[in-house]
Amino acid sequence: MSSEQFQAAHESIYNAGTGLLRYLQKIRQGRLNEGDDTKGLQSVEDNINEALHNLKENKFRSL
Repeated sequence: MSSEQFQAAHESIYNAGTGLLRYLQKIRQGRLNEGDDTKGLQSVEDNINEALHNLKENKFRSL
């Protein structure tokens, strides 16, 4: 994979993650407004935030 391809993939993943995070935040806020417990959604949101931060900081971990 070339550097340009890697950068494009990196940006695409970051943008998709950011969009997913915004969508999740809207869902969670709606549920909070309805009085629902959103601990599970908060956990997912925290994981996405951590992954986006690590991606932005170029901290990768292999599985």
